[in-house]
Amino acid sequence: ADDEPVHLYNVIKQDHGLEKALDQYLMEKARSAIQNMQRVKIAADIGNTDRTVGTMLSNLVSKNYGERGLPENTIKIRLTGSAGQSLGAFL
Repeated sequence: ADDEPVHLYNVIKQDHGLEKALDQYLMEKARSAIQNMQRVKIAADIGNTDRTVGTMLSNLVSKNYGERGLPENTIKIRLTGSAGQSLGAFL
């Protein structure tokens, strides 16, 4: 064990299951808002295993609109259920 090298960067591929993340659904439903600034309302169920919900959607918005983002209320999301502690942590 003492002879093993210490890695300073990612050397093992990790599967975080992002293709199954609730954000995938949110991004699909928000497509017209992001592409055309059309207002959208999205309803979805959420469970406490859904982590950092909104992070990937927020990233997509910021990639397209920078700091100014979208106009207020362009994307409205109603979630039903029990969210994990990091709900909206990176919005």
